[in-house]
Amino acid sequence: MPHQLRRIIAINIRNPSDSNPSGRISELDPRGGVLAVGDNGVGKTTFLRLIPLFYGATPSQVLKGSGKASMIRHTLPDPSSAVAYEYERESDSHLRTVVMYAKDGEDIPDFRIVSAGFDETFFYDENNTFVTRTEFAPRLHARNINVSPVLQLNEYRSVILNERMSSKNAKQMALLARDHSLGPRPLRNLNQIAAAMANEKISFRDLQNIVLERVAEDQATESKRQNVRELKQRREDVTTWLDSRTHMADILKRKPDADRMKERIGRIKGVHMELCSLHVAVKAALAQAATDQERLTSERKSQAEAFDQALGALGNEITEAEQKKTEAYNEWQLLNAAFEGVTSRQNHFDRIDAKTLEANESREAALRQQARDKEKEHERLTSASGSLLTEYERSCLEIEQSAQRQQNEIAERKATAQSAGLKKRLTLGEAKDADLQALEEPPRLAEIAKERTRLATREGEINQQIKNPAATDETLAAQEEAEAILEQRRKDFDTAKDAASDREKDEAQARGELEAAIRKLEELEASQKALLDHIDALTAQVTPEPGSLLAFIRASDDPVWPHASKLIAEAVIHRTDLSPVMLDIPAAQRGEEGAVVVGNATVSTQELPLPEWFSMDSVRHQLETAKGQIANINASVDKAADHAEKARLKLKQAGTDHGSAVATLGLAKSAFDAAVTDKGRLDSLVKTERSDAETQARKDLDGLRTALNVLVNEERAIREGVKDKREAINAGYKRQAEVLEAESNSEINKLDAESQEVEATLQTNLTNARQDYERKLAGMGLDTVRINAVEKELKGLRDQLDAIANNRHEVVAWKKFCKDELPHFETTRRKVGELHTAYLKASQNLGGLETRRNDLTKEAKEVLEALDGQISTAANDAQRLEELRAQKLKDYLDFVPSSAYTGRYMLELDQEVTRKLRTLVDEAAALRSEVLSLRNEFEKKEGGPNDWLKLKRKELPDRQTRLEHEYLWLEAEQLCDWFERTECGSFIEQLTHQMNGFFENASVFVSRLDTFDRLVATFNTELGRALATAEHFERFKNLSVRVTSSVGQQAFLSVLRKMRDRSPTIALTGRSYSRVGMELPSDEDVALVREYKDILRSDGGVQVDLNEQVRLEFSLYENGKRSVISNEEEFRAVSSNGNSALITAMFLMGFVQMIRGSSPVRLVWVTDELGRFDAKNVGAFLKTLALNNIDVISASPSVDPALARHFPRLSLFENTGAIFTNETHELEAEHELA
Repeated sequence: MPHQLRRIIAINIRNPSDSNPSGRISELDPRGGVLAVGDNGVGKTTFLRLIPLFYGATPSQVLKGSGKASMIRHTLPDPSSAVAYEYERESDSHLRTVVMYAKDGEDIPDFRIVSAGFDETFFYDENNTFVTRTEFAPRLHARNINVSPVLQLNEYRSVILNERMSSKNAKQMALLARDHSLGPRPLRNLNQIAAAMANEKISFRDLQNIVLERVAEDQATESKRQNVRELKQRREDVTTWLDSRTHMADILKRKPDADRMKERIGRIKGVHMELCSLHVAVKAALAQAATDQERLTSERKSQAEAFDQALGALGNEITEAEQKKTEAYNEWQLLNAAFEGVTSRQNHFDRIDAKTLEANESREAALRQQARDKEKEHERLTSASGSLLTEYERSCLEIEQSAQRQQNEIAERKATAQSAGLKKRLTLGEAKDADLQALEEPPRLAEIAKERTRLATREGEINQQIKNPAATDETLAAQEEAEAILEQRRKDFDTAKDAASDREKDEAQARGELEAAIRKLEELEASQKALLDHIDALTAQVTPEPGSLLAFIRASDDPVWPHASKLIAEAVIHRTDLSPVMLDIPAAQRGEEGAVVVGNATVSTQELPLPEWFSMDSVRHQLETAKGQIANINASVDKAADHAEKARLKLKQAGTDHGSAVATLGLAKSAFDAAVTDKGRLDSLVKTERSDAETQARKDLDGLRTALNVLVNEERAIREGVKDKREAINAGYKRQAEVLEAESNSEINKLDAESQEVEATLQTNLTNARQDYERKLAGMGLDTVRINAVEKELKGLRDQLDAIANNRHEVVAWKKFCKDELPHFETTRRKVGELHTAYLKASQNLGGLETRRNDLTKEAKEVLEALDGQISTAANDAQRLEELRAQKLKDYLDFVPSSAYTGRYMLELDQEVTRKLRTLVDEAAALRSEVLSLRNEFEKKEGGPNDWLKLKRKELPDRQTRLEHEYLWLEAEQLCDWFERTECGSFIEQLTHQMNGFFENASVFVSRLDTFDRLVATFNTELGRALATAEHFERFKNLSVRVTSSVGQQAFLSVLRKMRDRSPTIALTGRSYSRVGMELPSDEDVALVREYKDILRSDGGVQVDLNEQVRLEFSLYENGKRSVISNEEEFRAVSSNGNSALITAMFLMGFVQMIRGSSPVRLVWVTDELGRFDAKNVGAFLKTLALNNIDVISASPSVDPALARHFPRLSLFENTGAIFTNETHELEAEHELA
C-alpha cells in the first residue's frame, strides 16, 4: 500500500542487557499491526518510541510523561549506531530510507534520506564492520546512491511531512520534500499526533494541548510547546517610557530658557572678545609705555647731560671769574696798600710839618753857635753856684724826662688815632667809590632792556597766535592719529560687516541645504514607508491569513484548484469563517480536465483566465520589484541621511562661524564707535584748545603789555633811584666823613689837651724848680734874672737843635718822599680807583655767574624731577599694565582684528578691564545658574536626554584647556543644541517609535488572540467534519467534539483594541530626521499608554493561558445514555474500562483525518493501552483504526492469546537485541479485523 512506513531497522543500537551496542541489525515491519512481545527491560518500549521520530516528533514529545530525560544518546551510544526507516511513496517500487544518527556529542538526532530501499550493506563495510555516521554518506555516494545532506529535526520534519518552512533554506527543503515526502500533500502537525499516540499516559489536558498546539501559530521543535499567549512587555519599560516622555516634555518646556541662555552666551562671548581686545590694547599700551619710558629716560639723560654741560661751562666760567676776581682783588689790594702807605706817610709829614723841619735843619749851624755862646755866658754866670746848679739841672732833667715820657705816650696815641681815622676815611672813601660805581650802570637795566626786546618779540608771536590760534602739538598729533585710526576702524568695520553678512549667508545657505536635505530625506522616508506598506500589502497577498480560504487553497496540491479558482470571487478568498475541507471525491466525479464539479453539474473553465490572486505571478513580480526598489531606496535614505548629517554639521560650523563673525563685528563696531567718539572728542578738544589758545593769547598779550609797562616803570624808577641813591650816597658818606672827622678831631683834641696839661705841668714843675734854684742863688748873691734869661735862651736853642737832631730822618724821608712818591700820588690814586672798579666788576660778574648757576641748578632740578616723575609714572603705568596683562588679562588671547581701546590711558584701561571682568563674572554666574538648572532637568532621569548629555559632555575639551566661562558657555551651547531638531528629534522619534511599538505590540497581540479565536472556531468546524467522515466505534453513538475559546472575553482587551485602532499603519524607520519633528506623543496617547501600563502585570506583560481559555468537550451516547466529558475528572471517570483510550483514539483519529484529508498516507499508532481493554473493545479499537488507515503496534511482556489473536504478526524481542517475527496467524488476524 503506498505512502506508509514499511520497516523500522535498528543498527547496532544499545543492548538493554549490558548497555553496550548490540552489534546487530534488527527490524520490525509495522504494516497491518504488530504485537511486540518480550520480557520487561529487553527494549520493546525503547524500540517502539523510535517510531514517532519518523513522523518528525521530538524526543521530548515522545518521552513526555515517562520520566526519561535522554533518548537519542541513550539509544544510539556508538557513532555507528543508527535507526533506518524504510517507507513507500507512490508504489512499492518507489522506496526511500530515512537514516537517523545521534549528533556527535549531543542528545539530538541527525537525519539523512536515501533515495533507495533499505539495504544492510549500507551499514557495514567489506570487513563486516559497522560504518560510522561520517562514513555512511561517502560510501553511498561511491555506489552512486543519492543521499540527502544532514537534516536537523525541524528540517527533516518539513521534508517528511511536506511542511513549509519560513527560513533561508526553505526552498531547498521544498525541493527535498518534493522527492522524499511521505504523502502527496502537507501533513502539518502529524508529528503531534504521532507523539500523542506513543504517550504511555495521556490526560484530558494533553488532548487540550494538542488542540492548542494545532491552532497555535508559534511552533516548538525541541522545547515544550507553550500553551500561553503572552504580550511580552515589561511594565518597567512602559513606566520608563512614561517617565521619559514626561521628562522630555519638562525639558522641551525649557526652550525659552535655552533661548535666553543663547542670548547670554552671545553677551559673554562679546565680553570675552572685548577682554581679548583689551588685552591687545594693554599690550599696545605696554609697548607705548616702554617707548615713552625709553624716550623719557633718553630725554632725561640728554637733559641731564645738557644741564651738566651747561653747569660745567658755568663752573668753568665761575672758576675763571673767581680767578679774575682774586687777581683783581690782589692787584687792587697790593696797589691800595702801597697807596695807603704813601697817604700815611704824607699825613705823617703833614703832621710833623716836614717842611719846617727841613727849614730848621738848614739853620742848624747858626743855632749851634748861638747855643755855644749862650752856654759860655751861662757858665760865666753860674760858675759860682756849684752844686746848686747840678742839683737844679738834675731836678729839671727828671721833670723833663717824665714829661717827655708822657708826651711820647700821648704822641703815640695821637698817631694811632690819626692812623685809625685815616683808615676809616679811606675805607669810607672806598665804599663810597664802590657804591657810586655800582650806581653808574645797574645790571638790571641791561636785563630790562633784554627782557623788553624779548617781550616785544613775544608780542608779535602772541598777535600771530591771536590771528591764527592753534591747538597743542600733542592734541593735533592725537587728532591726526585719531583720523588714521578712525579710517582704519571704518575699514575694519566694513570688512567685519561684510564677513558677518557672508557668514550669515553661509549659515542661511547651510540651513537651506539642511532643510532641503531633510525634505529630501523625508520624501525618501515617505517613499520608503509607502513602499514598505506596499511590500506588506503584497506580502499579505502572497501570505494569506491562517484559516482563510486562500490559505486553504495554497496548502492544497489538488490539481482541481487552478480550474476551481476561476469560479471563486476574489472578495471571499481572505475570509476565515468559511471552514473549507477537502473531500474524498472519486476521480470520476471530479470531471474532465479543465472542468469543475459544481453541485450536480460540471463547469468548463478552460476558456476562463486564471485569476491573478491564484498564481500571484504579477504580485510576486511586484514584490520582487518592490524589494529591489526598497534596497535602492534604503541606500538612498542612508545616503540622504549622511548628506543631512553633513549638512547639520555644516550648519553647526556655519552657525559657529557666524557667531564668531557677529562677535568680531561687535568688536569692530565698538572699535569704530570708540574711534568716532575719540575723533569727535579730539575735534572738540582742538576747537576748545584753539579757543582757549586765543583767549590765553589775549590774556598773555595783556599780561605782556602790563609786563612791558612794569619794565618801563621799573627802568625809570631804577634810573631815578640811581640818581637819588648817588646823592644819598654822597650825603651819607659826607655825613659819615664828618662824623669820622669830628670823632678824630675830638680824640686828637683830647690828646692835645692832655699834652698841653702835661706841658703845663712840666712848666709849672720847672718854674717851681727854677724858683727854688733862684732863691738859693739869691741867697748866694747871684744874678738870677740874667741866669734865667740865659738859660731860657739856651734852652730854646737846645730844643731847636734837639728837634733838628730828632727829626733828621724825617727830613731825609721827607726829601725822599718829595722826590720819589709825591710826584706820582694822583696817578696812583686814580689807578687804585680803577683797580677797585675792576675788582667790583669781577665780583659782580662772579655773582651773576653764581646766580645763573643757581638758577640753572634749580631749573635742572625742576626739569629732571619732572622727567623723573614722568618716568616714574610711565614705570608705574607699565607695571600696572603688566599686572593687567599678566594677571587679569593673561588668558584672553583670542585673535581680534582690531581693538577699540588702543590709545587709551592706563587708568581708563584698568577701569574698563575691571568693569568688563565684573560684567563677565555676573553674566557667567547667571549662566552657571541657568546651566545648572537646565542640566538638573536633564539629569532628573536616567536615559534619553541624560545619556545624550553624557555623550556630549565627553566631546567637551579638557576643562584645564579652557577658561571657566569658556567651558561654561560650551556646556550651555551643548544644552541649547538639544533643542535643535537634529538633536532632540531622534529622541522624540524614539519615544514615538517606542509608543508605536507598544501600540503595534498590542495590535499584534490582539490580532493573535483574534486569530486564535478564529483558528479555534475553524478547528472546531474542521474537527467536526473530520469526525463525521471518520469510522466510529460501534459502541459510541453521536460522538462529537466541541472546541471553544473565551480569549476574546478578556477585560484588558478593550485597552489593547483601542491601542490597535491607534496603531500607525506605516512603521517609522527611526531616522534622525523624520516627520515626527519636535512633536511629542499627544496627551491622549500618553493616557492610553498609562492605561496600557495599568493592565500589565507587576512582573511584566499580559498572559493568556490558553489552557484556561480553550474548552474541550466530548459528547457521546453509550448504551442510550448521553455522557459529556469536559474536564480531567470526567475524563478519568470513563477510563476504568478503556473508554478514555477509545475516546482519545476517536479524537486523535478525527485529528488525523483533519491533517491527512484525502491523502492516502497510512499511519502507525504505537500504544501500550491495549492491556487495559477488554477483548471486545480491543477488537473494536483495532478495527476502527484499520478502517481509518492506521496500523497499531502494541507491546506486551508475554503472549496473551486474547490479545495476540487481533494482530497478524508477533515480534519477539530478546535481550540480545534480536527481533523474531511470527506471521503464522496473519490471515486469521486479518479476517478478525475485516
